[in-house]
Amino acid sequence: QVLNHVDKDGNRLCSTTLCPLHRAMVTGRESATPILARARKADESRVTVSISVAPLRDAAGNVVGGIETFRDETAQARDLEFARSVQQHLLPQAMPREEGVRLEARYYPRDLVGGDFYDVRPLGRGRCGILVADVRGHGVSAALYTMWLKSLEENLAGPETSPEAFM
Repeated sequence: QVLNHVDKDGNRLCSTTLCPLHRAMVTGRESATPILARARKADESRVTVSISVAPLRDAAGNVVGGIETFRDETAQARDLEFARSVQQHLLPQAMPREEGVRLEARYYPRDLVGGDFYDVRPLGRGRCGILVADVRGHGVSAALYTMWLKSLEENLAGPETSPEAFM
């Protein structure tokens, strides 16, 4: 086996239920968008690839196999990882402490970067301001909008700014 697909968390994809090529052959449909995965090469090193799959049909239209195209995405993955680290630094590193208020948050983006964003600011007198946003879509463009939103928040939202005034 030359390549062994794994997802971003290291989970194996080469099984009958998760393999993109197998899925294309069973459903008879090609992938709508490339699938980003980590492939293990014969020398055990890993490479980030995008995978496009399509069923292969005979003259009668029956699925008889599949075609899988790989594209090396190492440079793009490095850029996404950098964007992910920038986005992680925009999120609160610790929750503020206010009397009578205890907050916790977990952030699990769908992809390496995404359009979900939150921030929490202490407002004093046992109050916190909480901003939660979900920018439509995912990926780099949505992440850029969240960075812009963080900038707006820092420049426009004071301790007495109402949500209506901020929006």
